[in-house]
Amino acid sequence: MPDLISLIFHQCLSKARACVGVRCFHGKPFPRVDVKAGTKAGGRKVILQPHASSISVNQAFPCGVHLQGRDLAGFNAEQIVACGLVLVPEGRHVFAELSVRDNIRLGAFLKPEGVDARMEQMLLRFPRLRERLHQRAGLLSGGEQQMLAVARGLMSQPLVLLLHEPSLGLAPKVIDELFGVLDTLRSEGLMVVLVDEMAALALSLADRVYVLSSGRVVAEGTAQSLMADGSLVMAYLGGESAAQ
Repeated sequence: MPDLISLIFHQCLSKARACVGVRCFHGKPFPRVDVKAGTKAGGRKVILQPHASSISVNQAFPCGVHLQGRDLAGFNAEQIVACGLVLVPEGRHVFAELSVRDNIRLGAFLKPEGVDARMEQMLLRFPRLRERLHQRAGLLSGGEQQMLAVARGLMSQPLVLLLHEPSLGLAPKVIDELFGVLDTLRSEGLMVVLVDEMAALALSLADRVYVLSSGRVVAEGTAQSLMADGSLVMAYLGGESAAQ
């Protein structure tokens, strides 16, 4: 079976060219959830940031993304989403002046068929959003806005969901609730590529982990195998807290 998605990025970091190479596979026994871990300076942002608006390629720093064998180079955001690759960015980026309902429905703009049924599914996944359905998104708490951003992304029925720092700035209770939804999505077969600084929580969800340092993959493997490496845990994954 060909790769569902393969990502290759080159980024100039500290005056040196650093290469990040990642391959994700779909279907058992391959991973459903990929986690990119490491410090903020480790290059986690290099992985997902190019997907926010478009994918460009140049000879000096090529960036290649293939989805189900299709090269997405040069595609704009709408085309990327239509192919099944959806990014929930760091910072949520909800439409503050629109209602929660309208924000969710915007996620289905390329697939309007069955939008009401999909909306109901999102409200079942995120009951808090039902309570806020007709409020302006800008009035929601940070955790509720993150739930809204994920729900909006799921409305496009992606093949691959990219999540950039979904736990950032959220209360522990909200993080647990959000990651519970991600675990459900995983069990339903959705591929998730997760970039997050909450190493312990991310590893509890992950099928496969890539650890980044200065833009390079310094370790990769199953969550269990990486957590068994004490020196790796201490250096990159939060020490004892990640091992608990």
